[in-house]
Amino acid sequence: MILCVYKKILLKLLVVVATTTTTRFSCCQTREKKAAETIPPLVEEYAISMGVSPSGIRIGSAKKSWGSCTAKGLLTFSWRLMMAPPGAIEYVVVHELSHLKQLNHSKAFWAVVEGVMPDWKDRRKELRLLQKRILI
Repeated sequence: MILCVYKKILLKLLVVVATTTTTRFSCCQTREKKAAETIPPLVEEYAISMGVSPSGIRIGSAKKSWGSCTAKGLLTFSWRLMMAPPGAIEYVVVHELSHLKQLNHSKAFWAVVEGVMPDWKDRRKELRLLQKRILI
């Protein structure tokens, strides 16, 4: 009798896990699509105002970073960025575009960021608070 109940419980757990995984997958797809619709226009808008031109834009699923920029100018953004407030998303876009002028985090790099977005520190704080909440 206990074995049968155990099997029923196990079966229910497996169904819940499968449903949760499916829901999570669907949620990720939705955020990835939203990122693909949201980020490229922001990149274009800020790239024009900054006088830079990325070689490409990619939406990825990085868990450890919001975005990155290669030496060849390819910008990659995590779809997880869609969980952030709009101002924080703009900060990441400006941050990565600034790497097209300074491929480091020197004083010159931060001067580029500040020239475009004077309140970047506040926006970065928002992002870091979110990072702690979602454990990215």
